[in-house]
Amino acid sequence: MQTRIHGPDILRGFAALGVVLFHVHYLSGINPSPIAGALFGRFDFLVRLFFSISAFSIFYAYFKRLETQGELRKFYKNRFFRIAPLFYVVLFTTIAINYIHNSTLPDLYEFILSITFLFPFVPGKHGSIVGGGWSLGVEWVFYIFLPLLLCLIRTWRSAIVVWTLTCTVSAFRYSYFNVDNMPSQLREYGILFFLSHLPFFIVGIACFWAIQEKQSNKKDTPITKTLRGCIIVSCFLFLIIYFRNQWSNYIAEEFVISAASYVLLRVSTFTLPIWIDNKLSRYLGSISYSVYLTQFPVISLLYINGVYSKIQENFPNTTTAYATASSITLILVLLISSLSYKYIERPMINFGKANPRQLPSTNPLN
Repeated sequence: MQTRIHGPDILRGFAALGVVLFHVHYLSGINPSPIAGALFGRFDFLVRLFFSISAFSIFYAYFKRLETQGELRKFYKNRFFRIAPLFYVVLFTTIAINYIHNSTLPDLYEFILSITFLFPFVPGKHGSIVGGGWSLGVEWVFYIFLPLLLCLIRTWRSAIVVWTLTCTVSAFRYSYFNVDNMPSQLREYGILFFLSHLPFFIVGIACFWAIQEKQSNKKDTPITKTLRGCIIVSCFLFLIIYFRNQWSNYIAEEFVISAASYVLLRVSTFTLPIWIDNKLSRYLGSISYSVYLTQFPVISLLYINGVYSKIQENFPNTTTAYATASSITLILVLLISSLSYKYIERPMINFGKANPRQLPSTNPLN
């Protein structure tokens, strides 16, 4: 049994909130705020951090526990009941919203792809019906290749070699797919496909091997805890500055984001200061999956019902309007996420573990 690590889970909670702020900026219809754009305009990179955390948590929980066909079957059962139930609820909610608002229904082919999680393999349908579903498709592809990665990457050094290769491929893929004669659907598919995000998963695996090979016996002090907290904050600030100044023109963002993700993840495996690691932040981490999925129906309903437009009318200042819209959205998302976590996620996770012969789960992020 591995000792539970709260730090990566806390990072995922903060990342989920950041993704909500990013989507409010782009999907609410409120006039863009220069301040919000500078701070949150590229918070889409936090989805890549999700991938790193996911790979770390899976390796941390299941390494040496997936050596037989039966254990693999139990793993996939666990992951299905961890992800699918809430996904299906949001799927049907999205369909209902679209039907009520536009009197439209998805075609049967698209619906089947979403229900079966086959959408990541079909260009043009890889986003699924659910908002943000493309990232879950990438996650499922990672699960498919997990046995291969478990065999291929056995040390921190091998993880770095694989990261270097995959990061190079990922960096070149943008220039390959982003050409004028490339069909838009294929271009987007190439940019969002699993191979384009594989380096971020490899970073999580590298972090797992780092903590296995370099166990620290040093005692924590208030100063070291505070220093780790400052490193985490500094990484986020650096990434904001990196995108703000368009340094990606000189250093490919695949290298920068994955390197920053490694630092964030590695630091989070140590003891953190209480202003980062507390009951609230741990709770945010536990409901982060719900936050990520439920934000899209919430934003859609607020937009359809004119809430965002009313905010824009009453707050001409774009920064004030954005802050108001973000606050309302976050409050609603957190309330709904708390309910969905309690009544959908947790019961379904427990149901997936109900087999008495099943190995106990030690996933630090569940």
